[in-house]
Amino acid sequence: MKKLLLLLVLFTALSAYAAETVTLDFRQGLKGWKEKKFSGQVEYQLVQDGDHQVLQAQSKGQASALIYWLKIDPHKYSRLRWRWKIERVLEKGQAGVKAGDDYPARIYIVFDSWLPNFARSINYIWASKLAAESVVVNPYYRRSIMLAVESGSGKAGQWVVEERDLVADYRKVFGGDIPRIRAIAVMTDGDNTGESVFAWFDWIEFTAEKN
Repeated sequence: MKKLLLLLVLFTALSAYAAETVTLDFRQGLKGWKEKKFSGQVEYQLVQDGDHQVLQAQSKGQASALIYWLKIDPHKYSRLRWRWKIERVLEKGQAGVKAGDDYPARIYIVFDSWLPNFARSINYIWASKLAAESVVVNPYYRRSIMLAVESGSGKAGQWVVEERDLVADYRKVFGGDIPRIRAIAVMTDGDNTGESVFAWFDWIEFTAEKN
């Protein structure tokens, strides 16, 4: 009876945690992720990092992304967390300018829109020179806003965990109420600068607001 009660309590706790977190973990593979090519094809592959599997991206002057379509209510799952690592930043990278619009690592959050071709997105970037927390308009698509989460090579070669308040970030870059999220994407690119770079992504999760 005690064992049954313990299992019931454990199951309830795990269910509550699951209800508060939506996780995309590359340890589970690439099922559900679709590639979107912009200029050539970045080499995305699963590799071992220590005792677990991560996504490795290598751009040799190409630009393509991996997209995962999903439906997320950002009022319920208002925190975005992820773990990433870069080899280095791009020497010619310059946010807001087409010739320098390359980043070793990006996380896109795409929002619902009545007209899909006019959807807004927040593009969390690891910038080369742009100061952290700076915001610039994407030079190719004005409804995509670039928000620098990291900048420079000071943390290159080490895993970094990021956490963002989606509601606050949307209000900061667009204003108004945040729509539902319809897709997330990861990207590494070097097509504009012609540079080569590696990046790695471990997991991404949407969680409920901290208490």
